Amino acid sequence: MTSGLGRGTGHRFGSGWTSGVLAATCGALGYGGVLCLLFPDWLTTPSARAHYPMDVVRAVIYVTSGAHAKRRRVVGRRELSA
Repeated sequence: MTSGLGRGTGHRFGSGWTSGVLAATCGALGYGGVLCLLFPDWLTTPSARAHYPMDVVRAVIYVTSGAHAKRRRVVGRRELSA
């Protein structure tokens, strides 16, 4: 029963543990950022909101997510045709 979910493999280099923790951390930070954009009055302070232009932040998120979606469509087509 100790072999389930990677138990017993340790945290040695190449086990995938570091990349898994990094991915979970980045996911949690991204989720927190989205929540801050959806509910800025509850999750941010007025003094912090003065330091970044909200329109620019939303535009950057829109452009990067659109570029990621376009890249996935191109890569997906290559994988299907191969």
